[in-house]
Amino acid sequence: MKVINIIILFFVLSMSLNSQPFVNIDAGFTGVMQSTGSWIDYNNDKFIDVLITGEKFSGNNQILISNIYTNSKAKAFYKLNTYLPEVYRASVDWGDFDKDGDKDLIICGETNNKKIITNIYKNNGYGKLLLLPTNITPVRDGSVHWGDYDKDGNLDILVSGQSYNNNVITKIYRNNGNNIFSPIICGLDAVYLSSAKWGDYDSDGDLDILLSGQKYNGVTISKVYKNIGNNKFESLPLLIEGLRMSDVEWCDFNKDGKLDFIICGENFNNQIITKVYKNTGNDKFVEVRTNIPGVRSGSIDLKDYDCDGDFDVLISGESYEKAITKVYRNDGNFVFNDINAGLPGVYMGAAYWGDYDNDCDKDILILGLNNCYDYIAKLYRNDGENVEKKKVEEVNDSGIWTTSSYAIPQRGPLYYFVYSSCYCDPYKKGQDYHTYISNVHRTKTPYDLHNMFNSLIRKNVSTWPEIDQGHRVSIGYEKKASAAKARTNIIREYTEEEFHVHYVEW
Repeated sequence: MKVINIIILFFVLSMSLNSQPFVNIDAGFTGVMQSTGSWIDYNNDKFIDVLITGEKFSGNNQILISNIYTNSKAKAFYKLNTYLPEVYRASVDWGDFDKDGDKDLIICGETNNKKIITNIYKNNGYGKLLLLPTNITPVRDGSVHWGDYDKDGNLDILVSGQSYNNNVITKIYRNNGNNIFSPIICGLDAVYLSSAKWGDYDSDGDLDILLSGQKYNGVTISKVYKNIGNNKFESLPLLIEGLRMSDVEWCDFNKDGKLDFIICGENFNNQIITKVYKNTGNDKFVEVRTNIPGVRSGSIDLKDYDCDGDFDVLISGESYEKAITKVYRNDGNFVFNDINAGLPGVYMGAAYWGDYDNDCDKDILILGLNNCYDYIAKLYRNDGENVEKKKVEEVNDSGIWTTSSYAIPQRGPLYYFVYSSCYCDPYKKGQDYHTYISNVHRTKTPYDLHNMFNSLIRKNVSTWPEIDQGHRVSIGYEKKASAAKARTNIIREYTEEEFHVHYVEW
């Protein structure tokens, strides 16, 4: 909650737009950076568990972790002794490569003794992971992904990244059965600071490849490789922004039966980018303009968080201004709207959807370094209303949050309050955390409240012009009691985080 750069939220009103609040759950995870993670029901109890890897420092001492936290039926998480290698600059994926009914693990990264690994761990069915001897090239700063590219019923491996002596690879390892994996010669561009994912974009039944990263010579690429059979892939002649420190994901955003894709990262000219490409058929993709911000050193995850039948975007990473973590609701036809979820921004980390409490809507795991340089690993429960709830509840008392730039019909006056926070020295007593919050007012235009809020603070805090960034948060509610309750909760949260709370009332 302690932030140096205050999030700018501009709010307009709509009858069809409701808030989707995410509530921080004290899950007890260890915060790390250079991190990756995943949700996985690795013990087959129908509740998803959490894997987290990464690094942190205590003084000059580097501490690495690779922790699995088991989900005790949505009541608590407990760290397990799995004896996985502690790694950072890592990537993980789960898949049942031996077809015994449980998910096995592939993990790559660097250990604290500078050893680089790519290991496969068999799940023996009792929640114990056993190291499988393989000849897979060890990598860091890359990605690993399970997928059956040759349609033989066995999960194969796509791996990219940097190995020893600065060698860079992108390889496919074919699953021959009996725990044997063999590399195939397929002509993929070797990259690191990379992301590579399987996906059947042409709906021909075999898996193609989306790849992004930096080559050994510093050139950045992003490519789609078509699976043409017989262990061969050909690069499509597409104009796609080449990116490093990247993440890529396939997704049928517009529900037309064809996989589109989204990529994020930094290009060769150090520009930070997120782009969406629409699949128009016949091996063609065209860029679709969206308002999703560019990030690097982060992640993209796509799930139907609100149970409305389409895939929404969870994105985290370093933007031009600061680290962000945002949820963009898919409103159809490649229109994505920021729901202002109020999540902590992270970079050198990631954010992942996962329904840990089995209530249909998706919760969020966030890992990385936040804007205050704190290591975090936090779980946010989705307390928003899913589709089934909306059908039976006629009245929604939630706040109205959106960042759409076009005009939206108003419902009439709402109850608002305004608040702003900073890490600053407003009273010349040293840098510290402060938040300023107004009382509740009924109005059609929250920006009138902003002006009053500004004028009162400027009058009472002489240093405000020096420390203020002009950022305000205003939240509208249909009922005064709901606004008052939300205001009380915000005050409590800031107080618990040891902010100095100041009241701006009129």
